[in-house]
Amino acid sequence: MVKKIGYNDGLFLCIHYKEPYCSLDFGLRTLKCDVDLEPMFDHVRQGVHMIDMYVEHRR
Repeated sequence: MVKKIGYNDGLFLCIHYKEPYCSLDFGLRTLKCDVDLEPMFDHVRQGVHMIDMYVEHRR
């Protein structure tokens, strides 16, 4: 997914998503591997239509 939006390997540090209905202070989750996607998919199965994603990258 990250390559599709224009990031090459080695340019980004972390990918995060914000849990729906939570603030950034308490709801930010890091995606490190495929298993970390399951809680995010649970929200989609429960009817959430939009999830905010954040990419930390080098400048």
